[in-house]
Amino acid sequence: MKSKFLPMAILSACLCTGAVFTTFTLAEDKPMEKPKVEGKVEGKVEVKKPVKFGGVFDQVELSEAQRAELTKIRAEGKPEIAKLEEALKKAKDELKAKELAILTPEQQAKIKANEEEKAKAAEAKAAEAKKKAAEAKAAEGAEKPKDQ
Repeated sequence: MKSKFLPMAILSACLCTGAVFTTFTLAEDKPMEKPKVEGKVEGKVEVKKPVKFGGVFDQVELSEAQRAELTKIRAEGKPEIAKLEEALKKAKDELKAKELAILTPEQQAKIKANEEEKAKAAEAKAAEAKKKAAEAKAAEGAEKPKDQ
């Protein structure tokens, strides 16, 4: 048993070392993209973050012209998307009204109570997140000395 363990351990170590070496040598050396500094606002530097387009567009490097064109296309399509989303919401509301119409008043009351409970839980979660964000911002402000 010992005679099989040592060669297997050496083989495993070599494979792991080779995988790590290959990963680091074949990886593209891309410098980290630094945010562009726009200007100062009340003693603080305003940072312009790179625009994220999402999906497949973040997987390829877009030229500035492509970024501008994609932004334009999305801006032109936004009103149509809003109309479709509103139509979808209206259709869902109509469907829900039809579904609720077949229920007894007791069943409807139970569903309404469940929905109200979910809404309160969502509000509480949002308030907690807002509170944590404010605390983090206050802590961040306390850590940084003010430039005068």
